[in-house]
Amino acid sequence: MAEIVRVLRESMPEVKFIGKKYGQDDVTSQGGFAHKWGEWFQNGYFEELRGSGKGLEKISDDYIGLMKMSATGMEYWIGIFMAPEDDVPEGFGSVNLPASEIAVAYAYGSDKDGDIYTEETFMKGVTAWQNEGFAISPDAWCFERYNDPRFTVPDEQGKVILDLCIYL
Repeated sequence: MAEIVRVLRESMPEVKFIGKKYGQDDVTSQGGFAHKWGEWFQNGYFEELRGSGKGLEKISDDYIGLMKMSATGMEYWIGIFMAPEDDVPEGFGSVNLPASEIAVAYAYGSDKDGDIYTEETFMKGVTAWQNEGFAISPDAWCFERYNDPRFTVPDEQGKVILDLCIYL
């Protein structure tokens, strides 16, 4: 079972998130978007985006799963953060996000059995944020940040850290 091992606050600059948008119709019977992530790696979408603009140093290096709940349902995007002035390549969409503070929770667990990707793990992050006094808006953008090396280099137990983040 995944656990929250660290909670912190970070400043985010103004960014343009560039990626592809998915919705409830794209969720598999297992409840996730893993097959869409597979398409991204298979089709080279991350490489295409990185070659499309100037990027945003120390931010656009990480793969991002951007999410928001609204009255019309869930939005789930896969992509990267880019500089606000970067162009959106054909076939991709974008979301402009203002400079803001974000709350971050490090979810420590296995990426092999999927325990770090569950709603239960995300809710552990929400509880940890609330325990730190962060005011969480129910309609705020949140995202999974697949940081290199926290997520890409497993520790001795084969576990990784997935950054769970939410705009404050």
